[in-house]
Amino acid sequence: MSASAAARPRALRPLVVAALLLAGLSPAARSPAAGHAAAPARAAWSATQSLDTGRDHATATLLQNGRVLVAGGVSNGTCLETAELYDPPTGRWGPAGSMATARYAATATRLQDGRVLVAGGILDGRHLGSAELYDPGTRTWSATGPMTTGRALHTATLLADGEVLVTGGFDGTNELASTELYDPTVGRWRPGLPMTSPRMAHTATRLTDGRVLVVGGIAVRDLPLPITPRLPIVGVYTRGPAAEVYTPVPGGWLATANPTVDRVAHTATRLGDGRVLVIGGYDVETGRPLASAELYTPATDTWSDTASMGSPHAVHTATDLADGSVLVAGGGTLDGYGTSSAAERYLPASGSWTGAGTMAWARALHTATRLPDGRVLVAGGRRAGTGTLAVAELFGG
Repeated sequence: MSASAAARPRALRPLVVAALLLAGLSPAARSPAAGHAAAPARAAWSATQSLDTGRDHATATLLQNGRVLVAGGVSNGTCLETAELYDPPTGRWGPAGSMATARYAATATRLQDGRVLVAGGILDGRHLGSAELYDPGTRTWSATGPMTTGRALHTATLLADGEVLVTGGFDGTNELASTELYDPTVGRWRPGLPMTSPRMAHTATRLTDGRVLVVGGIAVRDLPLPITPRLPIVGVYTRGPAAEVYTPVPGGWLATANPTVDRVAHTATRLGDGRVLVIGGYDVETGRPLASAELYTPATDTWSDTASMGSPHAVHTATDLADGSVLVAGGGTLDGYGTSSAAERYLPASGSWTGAGTMAWARALHTATRLPDGRVLVAGGRRAGTGTLAVAELFGG
């Protein structure tokens, strides 16, 4: 955070958040940054069967049986209630029933008993409070208690005690500081203590000690139009604490040290040593996509810079691999909001990046799921100039 920004903690700044629209994407490419080794094209990537329905803004959840549940999303402007299952041994997709409500920009959380909780999202401009459960044993969906507040672009984190913490998001009118907790034993939600700052399109990461680190996101005012993936968000950014930590007992929030950059549509990944790697996204002050990365160390409540990626990535995916590295794939790049097929890996031991080949399809707003055998399944998303994608591919193996 810049000194001038710190001196004006409530200053208002104009912001266009391209991370949430990605409409009119123009094909674009960028050469790797100096000192960042490019991998051979398509290295380590292979094709697999496509989704039955193309979708972006969907959720993807690894089930206890090793299959991957992909649910909801948008297909070229049509909101989806359908879900699909990917079976890694056969490399094929099959139907997984339909939710009661079509939704995109929702969250999906695997509960300790193996069921999947899908909550919130958007349908026809309405920000949903409804929630549903998927039972892998019966492959059926059922309603559960609604959230206390309709929201989208929020986060959902499974806590050590089995409850699910939902934070922030947007209710169609206001950005939210509110939180709530889902108790799967009774199927009900209850309000939690609010965050110190409203935010949406942020990240929430459970730390090794059970606390939850929330980073970045935006708070906007006076939006002229509801949030959709096809419309720009033009408003003003209100600076608050860029990061804060939730402690489940007694359930309170504390601001942390601030990261060096305020980000939105970034990723946050817990490393094997307990640190959290925060990557890319859009700079909330300029709207430009970022290549920078930084590390949060919970034990000392400090942030430190680490090597930047070879190119900017936002609304990308970041997946922790079995060897401890982190795979970054695709996303929005450049100021023209093109999409990328590039992939790279972060190596925690050296704090450096290495090339990870290129996907067959440039994409953003896709999903990425690490399979039990260590491979990563990338599915769906949007491509500049093409629209919603059904294609899927695998990294590794």
